[in-house]
Amino acid sequence: MKFTWNQILILYVLIGTIVCNILPIPELAKGAIATPSFLIIPYLFGHIILTTLKKSIDISLSKLSYIFISFAVGFIFIPIVAFLLHTFQLFNGTTYSFLILLILLIYFVKSKKYDEVAEIKDIKINTNSIMFLLTFLFAIMFILYYEPFPYTSNATILSFHNPCTTLLMDYNHFIYTDNYNPTIPTVIAILSLLFKIDSYTVWWYLGTFMTPFLALLGLYVLSVEMFSDKRIYYLSFLSLLFAGAHTLEVYARYYRPDPHGIILILFLFFIYLIEKEFTSRYQKTKFKDLLIIVITFLITSFLLFSYLNSWLFNTLKPMIGYQNIGIGIFLLFFILFFLPIILKKKFNFINENFKILFLLTIAMLLSFMVHIPMAMLIFPFISIYLILRYMGREIFR
Repeated sequence: MKFTWNQILILYVLIGTIVCNILPIPELAKGAIATPSFLIIPYLFGHIILTTLKKSIDISLSKLSYIFISFAVGFIFIPIVAFLLHTFQLFNGTTYSFLILLILLIYFVKSKKYDEVAEIKDIKINTNSIMFLLTFLFAIMFILYYEPFPYTSNATILSFHNPCTTLLMDYNHFIYTDNYNPTIPTVIAILSLLFKIDSYTVWWYLGTFMTPFLALLGLYVLSVEMFSDKRIYYLSFLSLLFAGAHTLEVYARYYRPDPHGIILILFLFFIYLIEKEFTSRYQKTKFKDLLIIVITFLITSFLLFSYLNSWLFNTLKPMIGYQNIGIGIFLLFFILFFLPIILKKKFNFINENFKILFLLTIAMLLSFMVHIPMAMLIFPFISIYLILRYMGREIFR
């Protein structure tokens, strides 16, 4: 019997859940089993949404770009649906976690209609991928030397993020702040409840294994796959590793598993999206159209920031009730997600313009879901980078 790649991922989550709930395995082993699902579950959830909307979206993406966008969509929708349920006092962490698992199992049955059957030949191993794995393993050994379980130098995990996750798991209570939406704690709470594991263990694994992997992968795809220069990768890897950034409580570092670190890693993949999906199609996009899109997004991102991280948010909080904030976030993100699709149908955008519009929307929403103030810095930079790349191509072609 042949399976699709997505069916294999669903089986991994299902079997891992069963094993961790039934067998008396050590906490560290549970963490090793659960941590990959931090990427797998949002990816599968986002893939299901994009598959459902395939006729409306209909854009071509490279495999890595599609995986990233699917993950982004899942990482946006899993929390905001939870926020909506919480507003109406319908949210229960355990029930919601297993509901997501049920959705994945339903898709498991239908996966072959939409997905490719898994083939061993699809796995391509070359010297570059071996180089990536070796540098990743070296980074892990280096980090483990300074931060063996359960030690972490990241004080914000101990003092804020893990307590937020515990509150969500034990009392179904979300912590909204001016800086963060409770996005990452929601995903980690789901993993903790599914795999019957302490939330701190997941946070520790995230910082020790997952964020170094994602940071190095982002550097790899930019330096090796996009710019074909291994020297950029090696220099970046060594500077990130030996600067001691993972052992110091500083805010700008790539190995932090909290929102500060995650959004910096996402920035690498945003640049990859621009280089991979946009620059090759600039000849079909008019500068005027691109400028209008960028200006519109800059204004939208400022308004979004004004709601989530300013006087407006703090003014509305006591007026609408603290626990009703979630429905505002849900409606705002839900409308913004579907707005490009509605505009495409109404104004008949060319596919290239719609692609830019849709992918920028995903990038903007994902940024604000992870870290609100840093999103206000990173997303405008990405928008301006789009314009500069277009102008550079026109000048130097």
